Order: sequence, then C-alpha cells, then structure tokens
Amino acid sequence: MSDEFAAKYPFSEKARDYLARENIASVSDEELTLARNRIMRSLQGFATKKEKNPRREIVAYVLGRILLGAAGNSSATLKYSAMQAREAADELKKDEEEIVLGIAREFFPSTEIAGEGASMKILDYLKFGFDLANENVSDGRMFFTKSGLISLLRRAIEIKISGISFSAKSLPPNIKKAADDLAREMDKLPLVSKSAGNFQGKYLSLPAMQRIMQGLGEGKRYYGSMTLAIACMKDKLTKEQAEEVMIAYARNCSKSTHNFTDREALATLEWVYKHPTINFSMKTLREQGILDEKTLIETEQIMRKFGRK
Repeated sequence: MSDEFAAKYPFSEKARDYLARENIASVSDEELTLARNRIMRSLQGFATKKEKNPRREIVAYVLGRILLGAAGNSSATLKYSAMQAREAADELKKDEEEIVLGIAREFFPSTEIAGEGASMKILDYLKFGFDLANENVSDGRMFFTKSGLISLLRRAIEIKISGISFSAKSLPPNIKKAADDLAREMDKLPLVSKSAGNFQGKYLSLPAMQRIMQGLGEGKRYYGSMTLAIACMKDKLTKEQAEEVMIAYARNCSKSTHNFTDREALATLEWVYKHPTINFSMKTLREQGILDEKTLIETEQIMRKFGRK
C-alpha cells in the first residue's frame, strides 16, 4: 500500500513501516508546531488539517501522541483520541472493502469478509469489544455489518491512540519544551480539564463520586465503576461524555496483578445505560468497604437534600 495510505491512517502498521523505512532520527521545530496544531484543532472540535506530504502527516501524528503523553492531561488525551478515531471511521466508511479489511486485521487478525459484512473470532473481539451478549455470535465467531465493524474499529482506534504515556525526563529538550508549552495551552481550554471527574453534574459532584474517581484497588473497582456509571446516567451525560469519565476512572485505578481495563469500565457503562431505572446502592458501597464511613454519610446527607427539592 502507498505512502498516502500510511498518511491517511497514521495509526496503522503501514505508517510504522514508513517511519522505520525513513529512519527519522530527529524532528524539527516546524514538525513540533504541526503536531501541536493538530492537537489543538481536535481539542477545539475542528477536523484535522491533513498534510499533503506523507512524512509530515505521519510525523505530526506520532509527535502529537508523544506530546499528549508527556503533557499528562488525561481529559485532553481522551478528547483527542475520540476525535481522531471519529475521523478515521469516517474515512473507512468511504474506503474500499479491502482497505477496511486490512485495517480491521491489524486489530482483529481473524477478521474475514462475511456476506456484506465481516466476522472474527470471539477472542479477537474481546480485545476491544465490550457487549458480547448483544452481538451476533455463531460457531465461535462474531458477525457484523460493515457499519458495525467500523463502529468497533472506531473504538479500537480510540483506545490505541489514547493508550500512551511518556516520561518527559527521557525526551529530547525540544520535545520536552513543546510538551510543557502544550500542557499550559491545554489548561486554558474551557472544555478540557485534567480529569474527567471535573464534569460537574449533581451526582458526579457528590463526595463519594469524587473519591471513586481517584481510583480504587482490586476487589472494589467493579462496584466503583457501577456507581460512577449510574451517576453519569442520572446527570444525563451523553454516552461520549460518560465514556470519558469511565476511562479516566479505569486509568486512575491502582495497577495490580489484574488491571482494571477501559473495556471493563465501558462494559459497565453500557449495561447501566441500557437499564435506566437502576439506582445507587449505598448499602453495597458500605458492605464492600468501597469508601470510608465519613464520605458515605456526607454523601447520603447531600442525596437526602436532593429528595427534598
């Protein structure tokens, strides 16, 4: 496939092959500016301004991920990843079947054409999928329409782009400075905060939710995710906004032998949004030792005020 393909889908293996072939050892201030502009456009809701030169486009994408990782703003990273994934999905909708299949196999190697759609092994699906119970399954394979496959790819691309971090200490001075400058610039944006927990809904602002958003240890994380998902639903967050909250929570959870993944958090959210009558269970939070008694009592007192309004 051409260099233009690599530039069109800079998250792809073809783009990685391009970079390896070009043997890019250093980057210029101009390329850092391109990367910074790419990020800021996405964070302000504008489409990426594509570069005609494949090298400039691919390097801008890679540098953008590095800068975001080093800047350490999780909310900005999630928003950027969502925007880039949406743009990629829009391109895939217009592209040929062979192209869609090629990209799909990078994430789900067992993908095959099936009628007017595609299929893949269940184990492949579980890498990024999260709603197995509601998918079309037969003989150990998942079946999708083309639009269903692209929706799954959009999620996989988003997770891939967002799942990166860098220690600024290990970066060359010019990249470190660019990351520091970007961090300060992102902090000025009204729609980007350092934590998705800063959604100031009535329920998300409760002391219990604010504490859960900081992350929980193994054995408590599922109950925390369920509680946060219910708060998102009650605060009438859009699915996209709620996903930001859940992913930020998952990444704040303590690392252990069994990490709590984005997929697990999003599976909880998906279930909650399909069962809108579900309510909080403060009893469960207390019985499971999720939070200290003081935080629980304070939360219950505030919630009683909700009921009196």
